[in-house]
Amino acid sequence: MLAGAVLGVLLLLGVRPNVALGIFTAFYGFMLLILALVIRPHFSKLTIYKVAVAFFVGLILMGALLLFYGE
Repeated sequence: MLAGAVLGVLLLLGVRPNVALGIFTAFYGFMLLILALVIRPHFSKLTIYKVAVAFFVGLILMGALLLFYGE
């Protein structure tokens, strides 16, 4: 919900949509990665946990790509 609020505020402030989506995607991926690190002791042996962490890192990278290369 916080990441969606950040996206809404950025769009209301007139930030270009690609830049706003890049910031949103990176922020959302970062928040999910923090959550994954918190629950790591319980789920680190599961394959789906490893796939999810890779996806969260991918979100952060995609956000960076949108932020710097999105036109």
